[in-house]
Amino acid sequence: MSDTDPTDGLNPSEARVRTLLEQLTAGAPRASESLTPRVIRTARWQFVVRRLLRNTGALAGSLVIGADLLLGLRRRPRKP
Repeated sequence: MSDTDPTDGLNPSEARVRTLLEQLTAGAPRASESLTPRVIRTARWQFVVRRLLRNTGALAGSLVIGADLLLGLRRRPRKP
């Protein structure tokens, strides 16, 4: 094989995969100019919502634990 052959040292299936991947890379579509700002905007609002949901879940869990302690719903181990 020549020095410029990209399939040097590859078995036939690996060479086929490399050929197919090169075709996919060559035909990749360009991203629009508005893609980056849209992704950043989406990440920002999702961060706010995720933090809100996490804090709401922590508050709900704390309320359940507090109610459990106040009402004594947990079974306490019996003393022998």
